[in-house]
Amino acid sequence: DAKLYKFVMEDNPYLPKDYIDWIKRMYAPGTIWHSRFILGEWSSAEGRVFPFFDRSKNVIKVEELPDTYRYYILSVDYGISNPFAAVLWGLRDNTWYIIREFYYDSRKEGRQLLNSDYIRRLADMCIINNTKIFPEILVPPEEPEFIKELRRSPFNQIQHVKAANNEILPGIADLSSLLYSGQLKISEECETCIWGLEELVWDVKACEAGRDMYEKGGSGSPDHICDALRYGARDALKHLRMMREGRYDTY
Repeated sequence: DAKLYKFVMEDNPYLPKDYIDWIKRMYAPGTIWHSRFILGEWSSAEGRVFPFFDRSKNVIKVEELPDTYRYYILSVDYGISNPFAAVLWGLRDNTWYIIREFYYDSRKEGRQLLNSDYIRRLADMCIINNTKIFPEILVPPEEPEFIKELRRSPFNQIQHVKAANNEILPGIADLSSLLYSGQLKISEECETCIWGLEELVWDVKACEAGRDMYEKGGSGSPDHICDALRYGARDALKHLRMMREGRYDTY
């Protein structure tokens, strides 16, 4: 006969309490990660991917944004027939801010843009108060030609490009942790980011088949802006971990 044993972190006598408390702060109640990693239940994903997203907690007014930032990330989800999405992040103290976004749905707009158009838009995103900023730019690894074009572009503010870590579930988990912990604030002007976080849902059929996946689509689907967000979240949370460990200045 098969037996099922359920364990939680407190059952491990070798885990320090501060580590357990930190892990609990990272995973929001109501998410699959809280059910699995905190409660020890292998539950199926369903409903909204970010059910805890709260405008009153996670969205701030433009005038509340910091004037300066320590580090910048520009995360991009590349698309031609599908929407193109880019999100500019800024780090101040131990909090990340979504400062700007660019979103272009060619089917909705009725015409496609060229790569040169996208490159110009990204370069414009990286000028704040008439001053260039030089973010780390994250582009999906399946777009090597666009990465090369950015590196060869005449705009030096967008030449620091690398392939994004596009692991799906870890990216969603990192984005969830940033939102739930309050270490990610989104400008009220970034309406597409807000829409995506409110509207992205799990794919019922995929989850019933044992594969955790959110609903994906083309024009009008929120997954593209959320993909750009999760690419950035992977690196953003890494920076916070390094700060907590005292390794950030040597990064």
